[in-house]
Parts: sequence; structure tokens; C-alpha cells
Amino acid sequence: MQIPVNSIRFFRTAALDGGVPCEPIRLVQYDKTMPVAAIALTENGIKYTPPAGALLKVRMKKADGKGVYNDALGLSDSGEVLFLFTQQMTAAFGQGFLNVEVTLPDTGAVKCSDAILVFVAENAVQEGQIESADEFLTLVEILELCKKLAAAAQESAENAAESAEASENSATLSKSWAVGGTGTRPGEDTDNSKYYAGEAERFKDEAQDIKNSTEIQYDVDGDRVGFKRADEDEFTYTDHLTGPQGPQGIQGQTGATGPMGPTGPQGVQGEKGETGPQGPQGIQGEKGEKGDKGDPGAPGVVTEIDLGFFAMQIKKDGNLYIITHDNESPPPLKINEDGDLIYTVGV
Repeated sequence: MQIPVNSIRFFRTAALDGGVPCEPIRLVQYDKTMPVAAIALTENGIKYTPPAGALLKVRMKKADGKGVYNDALGLSDSGEVLFLFTQQMTAAFGQGFLNVEVTLPDTGAVKCSDAILVFVAENAVQEGQIESADEFLTLVEILELCKKLAAAAQESAENAAESAEASENSATLSKSWAVGGTGTRPGEDTDNSKYYAGEAERFKDEAQDIKNSTEIQYDVDGDRVGFKRADEDEFTYTDHLTGPQGPQGIQGQTGATGPMGPTGPQGVQGEKGETGPQGPQGIQGEKGEKGDKGDPGAPGVVTEIDLGFFAMQIKKDGNLYIITHDNESPPPLKINEDGDLIYTVGV
């Protein structure tokens, strides 16, 4: 691709494998001339020319952190990568850097150059209408910028032609670079802004076709995903991504019971409740062991009363026995709740 000599302002060499550092590029904020840089690439110390069909781009990180990812203009006749400095690339002053990116046509492998420093000097008068932003331009859009520049150059050439005779030669040269046809320099009809604007129109449809054939669209339908290129009408869907539910598995073994945790702190004692009614007398417990022999008791008392004859005796087992004749009824004796022996006499 041929670029007007006065448009190429920067000639630099950058390595693809960490070679000799590239000389920085210096610009001024809000540069509207859209200067072109020609970058010669090297690999292993030897000049590297990207193969035909390679996709050429330039990546730039501006001083304010905003990014640029634009298409390059192409290759010069001698194999340098040509790219345009847009107004956005000079909108933020300070130090930034850029890389030239080469995507190989056969394998899709990507090569990137070492960083090329870009210093943008601060403009004395800041322009509020030109604010720094991220920029991603295609080749068609960049050539469209060239077309606008060509129109401006053509207008400048026409205005110059109407000026004084002293500036006629300069106007003719400007027209030569803008539209050609002046006969003032060789090859001007294919080496001018108007020619490149026409090239932009020619490549516009081709660029759109490339985009349509490479852009992939997708659609989600339940548990299926469909894909299609931008130039296709129907989506091609995958199989269902969710299979049928399988049978329930065998229940696993019950895990071992864990150790008992520590006893918690004792709670606050509640208020004493009312005493309930006395329950029924329980069953008699087992007989206890025989106690020590006690002291001799008082002699038994034999009493004869009108109601019968009986005797009371405490035996060795410690129990009180009532002794009566075989034909006599037991006397009316009982032990009350207080443990007293009660003899009930009939009235």
C-alpha cells in the first residue's frame, strides 16, 4: 500500500522477540493531521515481513488507561506495517505504549511486537469536546477517516487554487496529493487521498463479508444451544445437554454415632411447687439383715379381762406377738399411723 510521503512521519523498527528497544514516538495532544507510522518488524535479528493475508492491528494503552485496538492500513511496498494515529490516540497526554499485532492466516497464531513507547505532550489549551475514550476501529472505518481527510485536502486545494498566483504552485501540489490529475508528479492518480477513499468504498463490502463469515451468533433453547454464522439464517442446535434421570442409588451405611457432647451448665433452680397428695403405700421391701441382740425386755404381761385371755411376747426376731388360746378370737389390737398399739374396748 502506498501512502503519501508527507503523511508518514514516524519510521521505527520493533522486534517480535525482545530485540533492540524501539525508539519512542512523540506527538502533541489533539494532533488532527492523522500522521502515519511505518514499523519495520524483526525476528531473531532479521527483518520480518508478515505473509499475505495476515491480519494487522495496533494495540495501544493511553496515558489515562483507555485502550485502542484498531486495524492497520496494511503493508508498505518494502514490508513495513502502516497504521494511522487517530485523534483518540492523542487525546490523553502523558506516556503510553503500543504493540503491533500480526495474526497469521493459516494457523491463527498471533505475534506481537515489543512495546513502542508513545509520548503525547500536553496541549497548552485543553479541548473539552475531545475527551479520551476507548477506540476500536476497523480498516473500513479508518479508510473512511482518510476519505474525510481527502475531502478536506481537496477543499484546501480548491481554495488554494483561487488564491494569489504566488501560492499557485503549492495549491497544485496539494491538489495532486488530494485528487491527482495535475501531472506534477509521477503516479499521482493512484497515490492521492481520493484514490484511497475509493479503495475504502471498494473494501467496505469485502470487510462486511468477512465479518459475516466469521461472526458467530448463538441461541439458547431449553437445554440446547444453537450456533450460526452472521450470514446464515438457521441455527444449528446441539443435542439435549440434560439426560434422563438415573435410578436412585443404594442407601449408604449409617454412620457411627458420634461421642456424647459435654454436659451443659446446670440451669437455674425453679420455684418449689405445691406438695401433692400422698401416694399409695408401696410394697414391703426385702427383709434386712438380723441386727445385734438387744437387751432383755421386761417380762411378759398376762392379763385376764372379761373379753378374753391373751399374752404379748417379743421374740428373738424383734417382733411383738399376741398369744391366745386356740379357741379364742384375737384381741382387738392394732397399730395406728403414729406407731402406737391401740386396744379397742367395746362400749
